[in-house]
Amino acid sequence: MKSPARKAAAGVLAIVLLSLSGCGHSYESDSAAALEALAGAGSVHAEMSFRMAYTLSLEGETREFEITETCSLDSSAALTSGVLGFGEGGSELRYIVELNGDEYDLYLSRDGEGWEARPGLDASELSGAGLVSDAAGPAGFYLERASGFGEAAEEEIDGAACRRYDGVLPGEALAAAPGASGAGSLFPEGTEGADAPISVWFEAESGLPRRISLDLSGALAGYVSARLAEAGLDADAITLGNAGVTVELSEFGSAEPKAPPDI
Repeated sequence: MKSPARKAAAGVLAIVLLSLSGCGHSYESDSAAALEALAGAGSVHAEMSFRMAYTLSLEGETREFEITETCSLDSSAALTSGVLGFGEGGSELRYIVELNGDEYDLYLSRDGEGWEARPGLDASELSGAGLVSDAAGPAGFYLERASGFGEAAEEEIDGAACRRYDGVLPGEALAAAPGASGAGSLFPEGTEGADAPISVWFEAESGLPRRISLDLSGALAGYVSARLAEAGLDADAITLGNAGVTVELSEFGSAEPKAPPDI
C-alpha cells in the first residue's frame, strides 16, 4: 500500500504532467506552424463566403435584404480554379488562373463551356478583378493580422479535433480584409472601423488551419451609419443584422484545380 506522502507526490506529478501536456500551444505558435504547414501542403481546397443581412426603411415601407457572395477554390503551386457565386441561386462566374513566370493567364466563363482568355496579367490586375490566385492567401491574411487571442478551446470540425482561438481583427486591417473572392476589399481604402471579432480553428494533429470566422456586424454597422450621416440621410434608414466572412480549408495535398481550357 502506498503511503499518504507517496500518494500526494503522485497526485502532484499527475497535475504537473497534465499542465505540461498543454504547454507550447498559443495562438502565435499555432498560427506560425499553420502557415508553415499550409505552405508545404502542395494544394488546398477553400470555401469562402460573405453574408450580410439588413433592413431598409424608407417612406414608411420596410424591406429585408440579404447579400451573399461565395467562392469555391482549388489551388496548387501555379494553378487555381474557382467558382464565384452571387446570391442564393444567383449567377456564377467560373475562372482559372495559371501562373507563367511573373504573369498570370486568366480564363473566365459564365457557363463552364464558353471561355474568355485574358493572358499576361500582373498581380495587381488580377486582384483588381476581384480574383485570387492562391486559395490559401485569404487564410494567411487573417492569420497574420489577427490578435488579442486567449487560451484555446477544444472543438471538432468534421470529426477532426481542433483548437479554437477567439480574438479580433484590428480595425486598421479592415480596408484590406478579403471578401468572399479572397481578393476584393470589404471596405474602401482608408477605412478604419472598430475591431472585428474573429475565431480561428487549427487541427490538433496536423496543425493546419481549418476554419476562420470573422464577425463584421459591428464594424459594418458603424461604417454604414457614418456614410448615411455624411449623405444627410436618417441613420435608422438601414438596420444591419448579422454580417461576416467565413473561410473553410480542406483537401490539403489532394485538391486538384481544373486545367486551363484549350482555346
